[in-house]
Amino acid sequence: MPGPLEFALVALFSVAWPLYTQFVTWPRYLARFRAGVPGARLGLYRLTLAEQWGLAAAVVLLWVRAGRPWAALGLRAAEGWRAWLAYGLVAAITLLFAQQLRKVAARPAVRERLRPRLQALDPMLPHSPAEFRTFLALSVTAGICEELLFRGMFIWTLQPWMGTWGAGILGAILFGVAHSYQGRAGAIRAGVGGVVMTAVYLVSGSLIPGMVLHAIVDIGSGGTAWLALRDETPKPVVATA
Repeated sequence: MPGPLEFALVALFSVAWPLYTQFVTWPRYLARFRAGVPGARLGLYRLTLAEQWGLAAAVVLLWVRAGRPWAALGLRAAEGWRAWLAYGLVAAITLLFAQQLRKVAARPAVRERLRPRLQALDPMLPHSPAEFRTFLALSVTAGICEELLFRGMFIWTLQPWMGTWGAGILGAILFGVAHSYQGRAGAIRAGVGGVVMTAVYLVSGSLIPGMVLHAIVDIGSGGTAWLALRDETPKPVVATA
């Protein structure tokens, strides 16, 4: 059964951390970004990497301290038809993103049409090669850490009182709210994504397919944005003699 430390950690990552991001981290970053501070985007990416791995490490430490089986947290292999279903969805989404990336990379007109739609999220999307490389690391981190937190730890902690699906749906809602700094549309997209990841986890019985799917979605979305936005990234001026 979960104890006070587990509830405190769940409250930290599902309520306190999103509130801090919404009202402190994000406004501070936007001020730096709009002021043209060099490396502001990379700084945000690196801060988020540290925060997510720190929270995931706290989950692991609590789990080891209590001597609980990893399977109870969802860290086990999916088996049977559930594995085929989960990884079939992962393969289908991967194929869709691969086709989208090829289309965006090959057609300047498609990139031109995409840019206005990306404007609202422009401050957080990668523009330079260095930003894109760090964004890839952030995508993998989000896949691992956010699934461990919002699906594994959250559901395990609350399911004795809310049931598995009740805890899962609440976790998906809070996952969407945690992305409110991206605006209403971003929060809704994240909430819908949270419901999908919850279903993948509860149907497969494993966090691993959802971790892979989450990372693929973030990589595909970030890659699409980078291909469209890099055309507008200012190129360094080379002085000539």
